[in-house]
Amino acid sequence: MNELAISCNLESPQKQKSKIIINIYNNLKEKLVYKYMIGCNGTWSVLKDFTESENVEWIPKNEGKYILMVQAKKVNGSKSFDYVSRMDYVIGKVEEKLITAVHMDKKKLKLGDKLNITVSTSKMPSMINM
Repeated sequence: MNELAISCNLESPQKQKSKIIINIYNNLKEKLVYKYMIGCNGTWSVLKDFTESENVEWIPKNEGKYILMVQAKKVNGSKSFDYVSRMDYVIGKVEEKLITAVHMDKKKLKLGDKLNITVSTSKMPSMINM
């Protein structure tokens, strides 16, 4: 079980420019310092470098799917960090791709041939029968 837990004052999803407070809950019996980071599309930004503060304010400017990450290290530790915790957070309306794959039972067709197509989706049920 992760002894560090991340939470926010506002539930995901939120609008751009919302004032989001990221909190870390330390259930360990150690004194730690925390590094707060956000990632989106492979790009990471540091909100606050190693600090004793157990919360940080984040005001997102862009829509997207973000990863909130907090690294924690022991005050006198030699490692770059000792613990890490992450959570996903959505800003704005991010459309999710429902179709994950399309499978066909034939690679070549002739006029009049029957083709069976199977569509894999990320959510079930994905269609309503009418």
